[in-house]
Amino acid sequence: MQKQPAKLSGGIAVLALAGVLGMAQAPRASAFTIDGDRINGIGQFDVGQSFEVTFDGNVETSTVDGLSSIAQITLTSFNLTEFGKTEVELDIDLSNTSSIDSRTSAFGFDIDNATIESVAIYPNGLFANGHTNGIEVCFNDGNNCQENHNGGLSAGESGQLYAKLTLSESVQTFAISDFGVSYQSIGDGELSGASGTGRGTLASAKPARSTSIPEPSTTIGIFLLGLGFLGGARKKRQASL
Repeated sequence: MQKQPAKLSGGIAVLALAGVLGMAQAPRASAFTIDGDRINGIGQFDVGQSFEVTFDGNVETSTVDGLSSIAQITLTSFNLTEFGKTEVELDIDLSNTSSIDSRTSAFGFDIDNATIESVAIYPNGLFANGHTNGIEVCFNDGNNCQENHNGGLSAGESGQLYAKLTLSESVQTFAISDFGVSYQSIGDGELSGASGTGRGTLASAKPARSTSIPEPSTTIGIFLLGLGFLGGARKKRQASL
């Protein structure tokens, strides 16, 4: 009867070792990576993660100081459907951060490593329409990406957009690149009333994961610490016998 605790502690040690080795051997969950102005490897493990894009401002080939926007994009859903397609939902917060009069009238990007079949806009968002030609995606209040219209965000304003993208095939990951915005009603001296564009630059990646798998060195340390604890417990029990 008095030897049972030792057997029990031995069993705990075996279970602890098995659990730690399992953690050490478990593959890391994939996550997107930043490569210049391109986001690679966006997949289901990135749901809830965000990235930020900043935009400059240009009229034709000339940079316009004071013309800028910023977008924060969050992946809220990533599902493989029974019809062999992939559905992705995005929460997009867009702001016109310009110090001069302007309207951020459209927002868009390219889809890589997949073909987009359709885009849907949830009601009551910033823009009324989503457009695609199989590669590019854009959002505005017009009938296409090139059309001028009266919608958008004036300088200092922010808005939110919820979009659902359907990819024409089942993919584990895809990429986004070539972020851009359109400006209208620019009020800057001789450019007053002009239209322009802004090219996006990735400003920040997703936050660190709180559920990351420990490195092997960490798991070994945990294991050794566990053995020391169990060994100490055995000595205390033996001393009390």
